[in-house]
Formats: sequence, structure tokens, C-alpha cells
Amino acid sequence: MPTTPATKLISPALLLALLALSVAVAQDPGGSHVAAADLGAAADAPAPQAVPLGAVLARLDRAMNPELGADPPAAEALTHLRAQGLALTGKVDLTAPLTEGEAVRLAGAAGVRLRTDQPDNLLSPARVAALVDLLHDALTGGGRP
Repeated sequence: MPTTPATKLISPALLLALLALSVAVAQDPGGSHVAAADLGAAADAPAPQAVPLGAVLARLDRAMNPELGADPPAAEALTHLRAQGLALTGKVDLTAPLTEGEAVRLAGAAGVRLRTDQPDNLLSPARVAALVDLLHDALTGGGRP
């Protein structure tokens, strides 16, 4: 299938790692295929520790720019990522914990549609890592350096 600017192809393995419950492919009214997924976590999973949004953005920035060598400051990472296509608008609280709701917002800013029924749930470290991979692939077209 040819890739158009409105089409994002996301590795099913990344979605499964991020979501652990269900993955579906939908078609939006404009006709482009999008990844749609449920971010719900297993009920018996231990409560994850809060990961600041800024730390996630810094990790993503380093993944997209390996020459950085280390995670940049969160505000700098946000500036870099916006320049690289992350359409995250409005005020961004870099110290806020990453919740499923914020993960949906981040994915949307990268052109990937996700959904959650529990927007206030924190993401586990494994799901944060999968989200960073998902965002990286969405912003780079799936390529790895």
C-alpha cells in the first residue's frame, strides 16, 4: 500500500507491546488507515511509578537524534521534536506524569490515533518504552538509524 502523508503504518508488534489488550485498524472518514488501539491495562498489574512527560520527550528526542548521546533537557527536547514534526500544541507541562490520556494526545500529535477508557492511569515503564518506539516510528516513517 503506498504511504501518503495522511497514512501512518505502525508495526503491530509495537502496538501490542504498548497496549497489551486490543489492537484494531480503522479507516477515518478521509480514507486513510490509522492505528486505533485501546490503552487499557490489565486489572491485576501493579501500579506503575509516575514518569514525567518531559522525561518521555527527552527519551524520544534522543532516539530520534542519537548524536545527542544523552537525554537533552525536557524543554529543549520539546523544541526539537516540534521541529521534527511532533504537532504538540498548547501549553505542555513537562513535569506532569505520563498518563494514558497524555499518551493518546502525544500519539495524536505524531499522527497516530489511540484511545483509552482510563485516561488517568499511569503508564508502566514497558509501556512508556513501547510508546517512545511507536512515536519514533510514526515521526520517522518507521526507520531506525
